[in-house]
Amino acid sequence: DTDNYRNLFFQKYRSTKKNILVIGPVPGKRYSEIIFPILSPDHASNKDVHFLKYPIYVDGNRGRGQ
Repeated sequence: DTDNYRNLFFQKYRSTKKNILVIGPVPGKRYSEIIFPILSPDHASNKDVHFLKYPIYVDGNRGRGQ
């Protein structure tokens, strides 16, 4: 699964590791910093939502200008 947000491509590192994301490739000169939203479930619209705490790992593949 690949998602696109503002012309950046995000994908899961592995289907079994849904909390590890890979972003890129991205041009290093343009993206020295990447900020993206993490949305939480809306408890007001769905009372069955349960919040969990777990780590999210993000890695970037910055192009080398080749």
